[in-house]
Amino acid sequence: MTQGRIEQEEMWGNAKVNVRQQLSNREALLQKNIRVQMKQAIKDFHAVNMLTKWEEFTPEVLMIIIGYSVSGAAPLIPHAINHMQRDNLDDTKEMVEARKEKIGGFRICVRKRPMLQVERDLNEYSVVNAGNKRSILLHEGKISRSGNRLSMTHKRFHFDRVFDEMSTNEDVTKDVVELLYKRSTSGLNCTLICYGQTGTGKTYTVMGALRKVAQLLNKGGVLDNDETLSAEVSFLELHGKKCYDLIQERKEIRLMSDKDEKVHARGIITKTVAMGKANSEQQFNYILEPALALRSVEVTERNPISSRSHAVCRVKFSSGGELTVVDLAGSERNYETIQMTPRQHRESAEINKALMALKDCIRAQHEKKLKAPYRANLLTRVLRDCFVDEAHTTTIIATVSPTTTDCFHTLNTLDHVSLMMPPMENLKMRVGGSGAGFSGE
Repeated sequence: MTQGRIEQEEMWGNAKVNVRQQLSNREALLQKNIRVQMKQAIKDFHAVNMLTKWEEFTPEVLMIIIGYSVSGAAPLIPHAINHMQRDNLDDTKEMVEARKEKIGGFRICVRKRPMLQVERDLNEYSVVNAGNKRSILLHEGKISRSGNRLSMTHKRFHFDRVFDEMSTNEDVTKDVVELLYKRSTSGLNCTLICYGQTGTGKTYTVMGALRKVAQLLNKGGVLDNDETLSAEVSFLELHGKKCYDLIQERKEIRLMSDKDEKVHARGIITKTVAMGKANSEQQFNYILEPALALRSVEVTERNPISSRSHAVCRVKFSSGGELTVVDLAGSERNYETIQMTPRQHRESAEINKALMALKDCIRAQHEKKLKAPYRANLLTRVLRDCFVDEAHTTTIIATVSPTTTDCFHTLNTLDHVSLMMPPMENLKMRVGGSGAGFSGE
């Protein structure tokens, strides 16, 4: 063995290596040379996408124009034309409006959070575009093993509503919460679920939704017999395998199922709010604020105020309807849990189990199975009616991060919530023509 080899073996033998901290595709995308290539690739995609919107050009002419103006971008043309066709679907707008007005079922919304200053300081850049109210575009970059080749995949997802980084809580709640509130006060059951990665704004969105509910309570409502509506408020926390009543200062309670498999919280108490009064909003906030302060929150590597439990606020109206607002704990990847204690690892495992159980129910709903496996977890037991009651309206707001290091999280979130969207393959297209990328009618 040569002297150089011996020195190398000694260096390797004394090295302290944590595999999860080694350079991966996630960190590689932040290197200066890769970052420049990635940003240029995203610009090229948008340039091609813009050119394909000129309907007077055939694909053959576009191939020539783009070949001269954007080097190496010819493979993007069929991809961009396909997206252009989907953006111009005759039935898309009508389908979205029909789903919004439909009683029961799922309505899927996505909210992109803005870039944070700390992310800009780390040379992060946005790989998510939400310039369309019904679609969101994700630019996924992958580095070859040699580190010399960047492969780009541009994925577009279509949803009922997409909120960009400029959308405020008022914009989101006006579109989502007001409709659910109206249905709940009329006697129907509705649920709002905020779902996504840790640190993408789920709790921020939920707080906006609860503030909107408090404002709407001030307006009140009247039953058919001219009796004024009232509301009963309860607040649960699902932490690991246990359930707590936050209104009773985190008193542990039990979830029980009756003969019809409807889930009841044994030992829970509710607080009544008189609707239509000048102080209805203050009453609601007076109940929620101390309850929210008791929710399990810890500092993690991903988020300094990470929610470590699922929160379920339920408002039951005297009309018989219920409005449930759910703030799910966020998922975290393996590389984001290096400094966790064993107790925190167990908590994280329980959070991921609950989210996986929810995803299984979503898949069952998508595949039209006879029964969703909601018994698998406390969370899905509480949300049972979303999957078994055809008149139950559920809106999911998926929150996503715009950064490249969170691309895997964002893709995972979008993949799962898109399962709840109806297929678009059979819708008629406004674009016509022949050649690469065209299949329109």
